[in-house]
Parts: sequence; structure tokens; C-alpha cells
Amino acid sequence: MGIHDQKVEILFYFLLKLPYIDVRPAIRSGVKNGNEKMFKKLFQKQTTPAERYLNHLNSVFKKTPLLFKEDSLDEDLPDVTTIVYENIPEKGMITSFTYGLSLGHHPDWRNGRPELTLTVRSDDFAWGRVSGYLANWLRNKCPFSYGNPINFGEKIANDSEMDGFLVFAPSIFRDKSNYENIDIGAGYNIYIKGIYPIYATEIDVISTLGLEKFWKHPKFDLYNIHRERISG
Repeated sequence: MGIHDQKVEILFYFLLKLPYIDVRPAIRSGVKNGNEKMFKKLFQKQTTPAERYLNHLNSVFKKTPLLFKEDSLDEDLPDVTTIVYENIPEKGMITSFTYGLSLGHHPDWRNGRPELTLTVRSDDFAWGRVSGYLANWLRNKCPFSYGNPINFGEKIANDSEMDGFLVFAPSIFRDKSNYENIDIGAGYNIYIKGIYPIYATEIDVISTLGLEKFWKHPKFDLYNIHRERISG
């Protein structure tokens, strides 16, 4: 037996004399805990900003909406989703919300980003979907600030002659927290803006009278798509 073999034999003998410690339970425990953490991380449901926004709206209206997709007109931006609630806030009315306008950018959006809502008394689904079309069409172009008039360029729906919109605060919420400063986990908060159907000829009237006088005009009705035109 060589000197090297003697050293190996002595080392092996020494190791045999050491007290036996069964590390298998600790290893199994470590593997189990590691697996649990890994699986929790893998399968834990992470809500997206879109889901958080939809959950917020559903918590307000206690109803499941219909969802419609508007294919993005900007190849660098995701599609726009229109969220439609039938018979909200009352039977015979239709209310819609957008998600996707806020995914764009505008220099006037400093304290948050907008999404749109529209409510009218009608059963024509064109009214339900037009807010998404508008958001898709004017994303990155219009700030949707209070008082902004929009000329739609054609009849919004077959059951009305209205062909324009006026942006102002939404009217169907009881609490400001339901439409302002909504945290959807996107790094910015959402402010819901109301869009109200008007006649395009009224855009000059708004400029002449001012927003407050137009808003308080006896002929102005937030939800009536057949109201008389306001001429001054």
C-alpha cells in the first residue's frame, strides 16, 4: 500500500467515526418550501391595469358589461376596448366606458390620464360603441379636457341627428372617487371624462355663450338625443 492509499484509508476511517446527521428532512423541507414559493409566484393571479379598471367599474354598477374591441389605428398602441352597460343608470339607457385612450400620450395629461364615458337614453348600440371609436380616432390628438367640443362629422347614430360631442365631468357617479384619481396599477391614475352628444352647429354657440351658460341652458338635456338645437 502506498502513502497515498494510506492517507485515503485514514481519512475514510475518520469520516466513519463522525456522528451521523440525517440532513434529508432539512433538504426535503427546503425543497418543499422552495417549490411552494415558486408555485405561488408562478400561479398567483396578477391583475392587469385593464382588469383593475374593469373591476372598479363593476364594483360601482354591480353588473356584468359587454366588451367590444376597436382595432388600434396606431400600430404602436394596443387596441381600445369599449365597456357597455345596458339599462344603466336607468332602464332604457345605455352607458359605455373606454379603456385604451389612457395608453396614448398628450402633453396636457400631467396629473393623470383620461378614459371616456357616454350615457344616453337609447337602445341603439351605436351609442354604446361610439366612445371607443372616438378614443381610438383621437388618441394622442385630443386632450379631452372639460369644455372641449368635438365635431363628429356625421350622425352618431340612426336614431338621432346629433353629430358632435362636448367633454365635461361625468354625471352618473355619486362619488368623485368613482371617476377621479383611479389607481389601476399602471404608474398613473385614471380620470373618467364624460362625453355628451350635441349638434355640431352648437359648437359656435358654446364659444359665444360660454360653457356654463350652455350647460345650464333650458334646452340642454344630458341624455336626450332628440332635444331641440340650441341656437343662442
